Amino acid sequence: MIVEQRDIVFLNFQIPNQGFKPHLCLVISNNEIHESENFFIALMLTSANTNDIFSYWLKNNMLVNQLDKKTQIRLHLFGVFENSIIDKKVSRMKRQAFEDLLDKIFEKVLTTDSII
Repeated sequence: MIVEQRDIVFLNFQIPNQGFKPHLCLVISNNEIHESENFFIALMLTSANTNDIFSYWLKNNMLVNQLDKKTQIRLHLFGVFENSIIDKKVSRMKRQAFEDLLDKIFEKVLTTDSII
């Protein structure tokens, strides 16, 4: 199955200090990487009710297909996965919502400490 940027897929995600656990994940890397390198970068999603600076709650209007549970993206939990491990696409994030998310990732995760 070919994965595309903004897809929400089901994966075994390696969580620090907890090992691999099945989670929904959002593909954030661009399609050129998927095609030329045969891997993709994704962020972990969770239905856990964590409220910290790394929580980004999804709303149904941000998605092509609604999710069954209230879900948040964990902005700091990145993973790298081979294209071949995808079994199921669950939804897709709409373009404007994805662009807003990228701004939030940069703000909360990728800025230097002196800027915050």
